[in-house]
Amino acid sequence: MKLRHLIISLLIVGAFILLGELVFGAVERWELTAGGDGLDEVSAVGVKPDGAFVIAGSFSAELDLGDQLLRTSSGPTAFAAEIMPDGDVTWATAIAGRVPSVATSLAVDPSGRAYVALSRQDGSAAVLALSQDGSVSWTAVVGQRADVGGIAVAPDGTLWIAGSETLDDHVAGFVARLDPGGDRIAHHRFARAQYFDVAAIDASGDGDLYVTGSFVGTLRGDAGARRSSGVTDVFVARLSPEGDVTWLETFGGPGVDGARALLRRGENLWLAGSFSDAVDFGPVSALAVGRTDGFLARITTRGGVIDLLAIGDAGTDGIRALAASRRDDVVALVDLGGRSEVVGYRNGAAAWTHTLETARDRLAVRGLATTRDDMVVVTGAIARDDTLDAHVRAFPATR
Repeated sequence: MKLRHLIISLLIVGAFILLGELVFGAVERWELTAGGDGLDEVSAVGVKPDGAFVIAGSFSAELDLGDQLLRTSSGPTAFAAEIMPDGDVTWATAIAGRVPSVATSLAVDPSGRAYVALSRQDGSAAVLALSQDGSVSWTAVVGQRADVGGIAVAPDGTLWIAGSETLDDHVAGFVARLDPGGDRIAHHRFARAQYFDVAAIDASGDGDLYVTGSFVGTLRGDAGARRSSGVTDVFVARLSPEGDVTWLETFGGPGVDGARALLRRGENLWLAGSFSDAVDFGPVSALAVGRTDGFLARITTRGGVIDLLAIGDAGTDGIRALAASRRDDVVALVDLGGRSEVVGYRNGAAAWTHTLETARDRLAVRGLATTRDDMVVVTGAIARDDTLDAHVRAFPATR
């Protein structure tokens, strides 16, 4: 009798597992942490058409990624790796060039080729292309005293890079366009200010580009002049395929406000970052609860503001990254000071929340990506005493 009850129980459990996989897909989750005695982190992640992930970051001595062991003796060194959906690392590459560098952002084209943006120790910025096996195909310098804020692949296969360049008496925002072979097609400085930080770019539309970030002082350029309201303000701009500004909007309040992420979904743009005190987005505004709060704004592709959400508690909070999702309007990587969350938003409200927990150490989040089967990948670093260990984790989006 007991044996029969046990068999029936196992059949019921198996049926529920099978039903869960049919309804929700197979539930998978994995984590990968690697590092040594230095400062190691994964700053960016992209998804290949076959479902594999490409990550990029930096390490300072030794990095053990499964069966792939990377070493360097030249200080901070950029690296990239490919991880299969089940968490297995297929290849890892240390990007050790003439000048030490760290990886800042990453994009993957429809063929699966990855492009990595580098911030180099001599102050220059570069972009390199990786072949399917992780070897470097080409490297292109995009600025001498420059930082790359974002990189994106356009529908026609060309590569767009957005960033900022330090000139004699100001900082200029620029976009550069490269062909798939790394040859420069165009380079255009679209605005300048006392301080100008380009943090993200989206080139997924019909040829136009969208860039966002923050600035200080008077922002001058193709769209005229705009004065910041506080310490730093948010800007968002639409650029033509030639790099000329079609429209530019600025938002802010009396404190420190800045955008870190940008995502186009249809005719809407999702804009995210952090603000202090209060932030004014024209028809809508928000007050910060803590030292800084995160914001998630939805605007049209013509620059009109639709709505605004403030996210945070009593600490130092902000949104680090955004990603698309089949079921949600947008997925956000939220840094809440002492903890981090991934939140799916639908119809202007949080639909689900996944808290990113660690056993005892603090997780510093950096990058976010989602797959077509609703897996979420988060990258960053685990802070342990005076070291940082590179960290990647994947989990299913909550339904």
